Formats: sequence, C-alpha cells, structure tokens
Amino acid sequence: MWASDEVRLSFGALVELAPFELGAHLFASESIRTSQGWRMGSNSVELNRLFFRGVGGLILTDTPGGRDELRELVDPALRDIVDELNPTEGTMLSFTTKGSGIVGAGDVPVIAFRVRDVSGRLAGTALISKPAAGMAMLSATR
Repeated sequence: MWASDEVRLSFGALVELAPFELGAHLFASESIRTSQGWRMGSNSVELNRLFFRGVGGLILTDTPGGRDELRELVDPALRDIVDELNPTEGTMLSFTTKGSGIVGAGDVPVIAFRVRDVSGRLAGTALISKPAAGMAMLSATR
C-alpha cells in the first residue's frame, strides 16, 4: 500500500502527515487503529465500515480465498460486512463514502480502479477521492 503526501496531509488536517500502516491490509485491525488517530478522513470504525461497504466488492473479488480469507484479513468490527458484499468484476467503480472534516462528517466521492502490471496481472487497487472543495475553488488556488 502507498499513500501520497497530499492525502496524508489532508488526513492530518494540513498540520501533519497522517500515518498509514504500509504493507497491511487497508481494513486490517492495525490499519483501523491507525486511522482512528487521524484528524480527518475515515477516522472511526463507523466511517471505515461505510468505506469498506463502498470498495469491498473489488476487494472480495481480488482476495484469493474469497469471503473466508477476507473475513480473516479485516478488523473484527468489519467482518459482518463481508457477507453483504457482492463481487465486482469491472475495472473500476465509484462510490460515495463519508470522511471526518472540520465541521463533522461529509460526503466523499471515491473512484477505485484495479492496477495491473505489464503482463496483465493484478498489482493492486488505486483509490482516488475528490476533495470537498469544488473545481472552481481548486482552480482559484493555483
């Protein structure tokens, strides 16, 4: 797993680079614990449950051992969601989750897409979220 300094700074509320559990499953217990220390983003079990529901179909499809293995990989607080997930075969998906911000939790549109190596083998999944600011605001800040 990799996280850009931009997303780390966003989750650190522009004050610090939020830590990530590199090498751990995004929804593993250690990743969930680390996210609870972020100033913004999916920093609670409830927000991570919503996030997992959004991207979980891709994760389920790409987990070699299916539901049984995925259930073991994720934090116990998320395991019941595994049975709700539908496998996602497409290249990408979009969904809306929520993230903690300065004035509470707000909607966060996310695009998730599979990344493949030159041989076509799955290398991972990239997640890109749209910032809360609109494009007009973003273009005015350059």
